[in-house]
Amino acid sequence: MANRSPTLEGFRAMFGHPSFGFAEVAWRWSFGAAATILLAFGFIEYLDSLPVSAGDLILLESNRRDLISRAVSDILHGSASRLTESIILLALLLATAWVVLASLGRAITTNALLAHFDLQASRQTDRSTYTQHFSSLLGLNFLRAMATIAAIVGSIVPWFYVRITSAPDGHSIAGVFLGFLALITLVWLVWYVLDWILSLAALFIVSENHDTLGAIRAAVDFSCTRLTSVIAVSAWFGFAHFAILLFTASAVMVPLSLMAILPPGYALTGMLLVLLGYFLVVDFLHIGRLAAYLAILKSPGSSHIVKPSPIFPDAGRGLPNRVDPDELILSDIPLPVQ
Repeated sequence: MANRSPTLEGFRAMFGHPSFGFAEVAWRWSFGAAATILLAFGFIEYLDSLPVSAGDLILLESNRRDLISRAVSDILHGSASRLTESIILLALLLATAWVVLASLGRAITTNALLAHFDLQASRQTDRSTYTQHFSSLLGLNFLRAMATIAAIVGSIVPWFYVRITSAPDGHSIAGVFLGFLALITLVWLVWYVLDWILSLAALFIVSENHDTLGAIRAAVDFSCTRLTSVIAVSAWFGFAHFAILLFTASAVMVPLSLMAILPPGYALTGMLLVLLGYFLVVDFLHIGRLAAYLAILKSPGSSHIVKPSPIFPDAGRGLPNRVDPDELILSDIPLPVQ
């Protein structure tokens, strides 16, 4: 294992054991399908709650943009509070569902990867251990969800601040907008680092029985002590992700360019299939990257072993057991009487 590249081990686990990737796809797409259905029903219920008068219907059927925009404005008037409440409720429901599903999914996939790398021999696998893992993963994914919500709020609040503080004549709008972009970039950069650390910490919960905070400390220590290997794995898988993104962007343009020839339904179906293929490959890359991190963790350089000193070769090997307690030492020998 010491002579093998962790990146190659990750790709080998990804391609050699497709069940790992499909397990990752199962829990992620289950959440995605549930979130899509919930958002669709929420949007339909919100539209049903909007009052539409007979005059609004006449304006909507007038085929004039100014009259249609006036009707839409009248229909949406006073519904901002209901929309805000619906968004908050849906966000809380989706965040709760994601925390539970992500904890279950990560526990299953990480245990499968540990079995692949033979790292389960020295660990207890009773029911109490699984319960401890799940509770710690719940805490970890709760922190990830809160970090994401904080990043979204941190992106929305500055936008309203820009709208309020910008002068109506356009003076200094460019400077304020550049500051807004810099702040947004900083917010999401901090979120990315936190989310990456929290995602990595899940491996230490399952592999080393850490609690939530202990796993975070172990992840930070691991990323610092094995920085070169971690950067190499992240760079290679990031490059693969970027290449897949470029290919997907090019593939999406094919059905989009055929919308003038094909019916819109066929073109949209083709675009949807391309996007689903992209998400499928990305989920496989994610499980391969986790496997590569576990390969680094399994490598000999990750073990904290006390190496013998060249001057004191018995240091750290239980020196008291090598000394005969009945043997006289220099201080026990009586000195001759002068």
